[in-house]
Amino acid sequence: MQAPTVHTLSAMVRHESGKGPARRLRQRGHVPSVAYARGADSAHLAVPQADLRAILQSGKGRNSLIELSVEGGQSFTVMVRDVSVHPVSRQLLHADFIRVKVDQPLVVDVPFRTVGRAKGEINGGTLLRNVRSLPVRCLPAQIPVAIEAEVSELEIDAVLRLSDLTLPEGVEVLRPADQKLVVVVPPRIEPVAVVEGEAAAEGEAAEGEAAEGEAEGEAAEGKSADGGSTAADDRKRKG
Repeated sequence: MQAPTVHTLSAMVRHESGKGPARRLRQRGHVPSVAYARGADSAHLAVPQADLRAILQSGKGRNSLIELSVEGGQSFTVMVRDVSVHPVSRQLLHADFIRVKVDQPLVVDVPFRTVGRAKGEINGGTLLRNVRSLPVRCLPAQIPVAIEAEVSELEIDAVLRLSDLTLPEGVEVLRPADQKLVVVVPPRIEPVAVVEGEAAAEGEAAEGEAAEGEAEGEAAEGKSADGGSTAADDRKRKG
């Protein structure tokens, strides 16, 4: 098995707390942080903003293994548990780390991605992905960048379930095996819409034609009744 990538991050101990000291740290390019550990005291630290951002933007992001090197010679392995980001400037405001042991499994969320374009999409269908991430349990060194599914052979109405995936070694997904991850739905057939104005106009035109025909018939009958010449009268006069 390939050795996992471990990022090194330097940290200094924070001796002050509160908004004022935290603001001054950010102005100097540091992120106020806390490293938590089960059964041990939390460490209040500050880490370089640029270095932490680079780790968060790496392949595994928050699931990256980090060797936190604290001033004074102490160091421990951590992962990012939470990060607060300014909504406008995107500056990192605060970070929480959790200490991990490389020989003990843990549970993390891993992105779920599809690979390829489904045959059903080419034929007019739509591929729907039901999940964006999956919870997995594994050793820290075995955390994958993502769980990927090849979908190129999926036809319209095809379903990809969790049991259809080939998972990396040592990785367990904490979801039911029959969970639907991807569905290719058929194209929607839109009903032909009739514009209300056009329908009304067609109805009026039909009514007008019918009324015109009735009027012509009534005129012919009226002419005969009033003594007007008829075909029979014309023949008599000619005789």
